[in-house]
Amino acid sequence: MTVRFLRYSTAMLYIRWVILGVCFFCLTTNSSFAQEDFSFEVCEVLAKQENPRVIQGLDNWLFGSTDLISDSVMDDEAVVQLKKLKTALEYRGIEVIFVLLPSRAMMHYDKLDLSKEIFKTYDLEEAINSYENALKVLNDIGFHTPNVYEYLLANAQGQDYAFERDSHWLPHSAAYTAELVKEALEKNDAKYQLIHSDFEVQLKLITERYSDLARAVNISCGTAIPSEPQEIYELVSLQTQSDLLTNTETSVVPLWGTSFSRTSNFAEFLQAELDVEIANYAYGAAGLWRSLRQYFLETDTSSSAPELAIWEIPYRYYEEFNSVELYQELIPTIYGLCESDLAITPMSVHSISAQHVNLFDETVTKLENWDAVRLSTTQYSDPLTQTSGQEVEKVTKLIFNGEKDPWLSYEMETLKPLAGEFYEFSVWLWTDEDQPKKAALYMFSGKGNVAITKLTLTTEPQLYTVFHGFSAEEEKTAMTLRIDGIQGAWSENSKGQYLYAASPVLYKSGPIQLFASEREQATIQDDSYYSYIEFTDKSIVDFQLFYEYSDDSFISVDIKRDKHTVNEGKYFYEIPSQPLAFLKNLYLKGLPSLANGKVSSQLCKTP
Repeated sequence: MTVRFLRYSTAMLYIRWVILGVCFFCLTTNSSFAQEDFSFEVCEVLAKQENPRVIQGLDNWLFGSTDLISDSVMDDEAVVQLKKLKTALEYRGIEVIFVLLPSRAMMHYDKLDLSKEIFKTYDLEEAINSYENALKVLNDIGFHTPNVYEYLLANAQGQDYAFERDSHWLPHSAAYTAELVKEALEKNDAKYQLIHSDFEVQLKLITERYSDLARAVNISCGTAIPSEPQEIYELVSLQTQSDLLTNTETSVVPLWGTSFSRTSNFAEFLQAELDVEIANYAYGAAGLWRSLRQYFLETDTSSSAPELAIWEIPYRYYEEFNSVELYQELIPTIYGLCESDLAITPMSVHSISAQHVNLFDETVTKLENWDAVRLSTTQYSDPLTQTSGQEVEKVTKLIFNGEKDPWLSYEMETLKPLAGEFYEFSVWLWTDEDQPKKAALYMFSGKGNVAITKLTLTTEPQLYTVFHGFSAEEEKTAMTLRIDGIQGAWSENSKGQYLYAASPVLYKSGPIQLFASEREQATIQDDSYYSYIEFTDKSIVDFQLFYEYSDDSFISVDIKRDKHTVNEGKYFYEIPSQPLAFLKNLYLKGLPSLANGKVSSQLCKTP
C-alpha cells in the first residue's frame, strides 16, 4: 500500500490531525459524544439481572455478556463437520483464511470492574488459552488462522482495540488485522507473494456512532449516554489499473463475516493491503453462518470460484461451530447443483397448488356455532367486500362481557391421529377505530403441542393465520382452534368492546412426493447424499423434509430460513444417514395454503 493507515509520513500525520481537529470541533457544537466529563450508572433493571446483557465497567466502559465468554470449546463432532466443510471448499478450489477476533474483555481487561461478581468470574488466562486453542484447532484442520490477539498487543500498543460503549472494534484495529492477513498469506503460501500495492486508505470524515451497548442502557434505564466518535475511511486507487495477486486468475476475494466486517472499514483495509478487490458479503447481527451460506446461494462457483476467501469470526461466536445441524445445510450449499455424473435423480418439477384440503363444512364456518367463553356473538346478514374484490361472508361480531381472557373456540375432530400432520387455521379479523387492536389465534391438541399467532388488528379486514405441524408423538385425533380477544393489558372496561370475524377455514397440508424408489440407488451407508429444492414462490421460507427409508423408519427435518438471509428460494440439505437402509421416499410437507407456483428438486451424491 503506497500510504499505509497509521504509518503516515510527517506531512500525512499533520493533515490527518488537522482533519480530526476540524471534524471534532464541528461535532462538539452539535453532538452529545463530545461530553468527556459525563458519568452514568446502569440502572437496577439491568444491573440486577441474573444474566445481564450489559455490564458497566471502569471509566465509562460498557461490556456485553458475550464479551465475557472465556471457555469456548469446539467439540469432536464439530471438528469432523468442519473438516467436511473444508473439503467442500477445496472442491470449489477455495482457500480460506480465518480471522478470529479476540473479545473486548481480552483486549481491555483493565476496564473490567473487578469489584463486581460478574467480572470476578472472568478468567483472562483461561480466555487467552481458549482463544489460542481455537487457533490451533482451525490451523490443524488446515485453515490459515493467524493470531490477531498477539499481533494487536505487539503492534497497537497504547491504542484501544474497541469502542468504549459499543461491541465492535475500532478502525485502526481493523487496519492492523488486514496487515496481519497479508503477512499470514505471504508466510504460508508462496503464490501469495504480494507486489507493491497501488491503493491507499484515506480519512473521509468523523461521524457519530450510536453505540449498541449504550443504546441498550439508554432504552432500559432512561439515561442519555452520549454517542462516540467514529472515523470513516475510504479506499483510493493510485492507478487506473491495479496489479493483482501473482499467479491468480481472479481479482475478487470474498469477505465472509459479521457486523465487524461491516464496520470500521475492514474490507477497505484488506483491499489496500492485498491489492485485490474485496467483495464484502458480511451480515450484521446474523451470527457465524449466514454470510457464508448467502454467498453460495447467490454465487455460481461451479465454473468460476475465487482462489481465496477471508472469513472473519468474533471469538464470541466460536461455539456456533458446534451447531452440527447447520453443516447439514451449509456443506451441500457449497457443493451446489450437482453435475450429471453425481445426480441420483434428474431435476423434477412439481406443482404446489391443490395440496391443501379445507376441513370445515358449512356448519363450522358459522362462528355462532363455536363455543363462546366470556363473550357473546352477533350475526351480520350483509357481507363485506375487500379491496381485492373478494367477499367476506358470515360476518360475526364478538362482544366481550368484561371478564378476563375472552375467546371463541372450536374442537375439530379429524378421526385420525394428528401425529406428523400439518394444519393451517385462517380467519378474517378486524375491528373499529376506537376498539382494542390486540388479538391472537391458537391451535393446540394437548399440553405443549400448541401454536400461537399474536395479532394487531386494523380497521380493514385482514386474513390472519396460525400454522402448526404436530409432533410425531401426538396421539390425539382432535385439535382446538381459538380466537382470543384483548391480549396483553386488560381491564374491566372491556365490557362491550368487540372485534369482527368471518369465514374461518382449516386446511390440512398435503405432502408433495419429491422422490420415490424401490431400488437401492440412494443407499445411505458408505456414501453421502443431499437434496436440492427450489421454489418459484420466494415467500416460502418454512417447510419440512420427510425422509422415509426401506426399513420403514423415517426422519423429519424442519427448515426455517432466518430473517437475515435473503431468500433465493433455493435450499440444499444433507440426507440424514440411516444404517442398513436406503432412501425410499422423500416428501415435502408444511407448505402454507397461499403458496403457489412450482417446486424443483434433485438428489445428488456428495463428491
